[in-house]
Amino acid sequence: MYGGLLLAGFGLAVLTRNETRLAILALLWWVLENKVASEEKALLARYPEYAEYKAKVKKSTHSLVADGMPLRRAIIIPSKVTGILPTQQTSKPPLFLRFTRNGPLPPIFHNPFAFRARAAVQQLSNGIIVTESAHHLNHIT
Repeated sequence: MYGGLLLAGFGLAVLTRNETRLAILALLWWVLENKVASEEKALLARYPEYAEYKAKVKKSTHSLVADGMPLRRAIIIPSKVTGILPTQQTSKPPLFLRFTRNGPLPPIFHNPFAFRARAAVQQLSNGIIVTESAHHLNHIT
């Protein structure tokens, strides 16, 4: 988060060609470095296991490299996903994921008319099955 703030400040300073903003940015960097150091001390005092995490994850580049840590999100490839998509029990109409044969990553789109149009979709208790024979859904992008 702090990196994004510094990057935005640097971009603004470069776009406006303002040396004063660059000096303020350097001061902000120093303030944030000290703030991070005090936050890390508080985390170490409260959570002793934070020392192990801190040793594995670098302070400035933790979001850019994995450093042997497992990724936070799994990447799902549509060709390996079954036809059953989990849904949440909400009052909103579900999102449909259209699978195409050997095509690019399909978009997720909102189709409020799917049930009224009697789409080739069968709603289960905890999921939705989307079939490729839903030809009337193919025109929606």
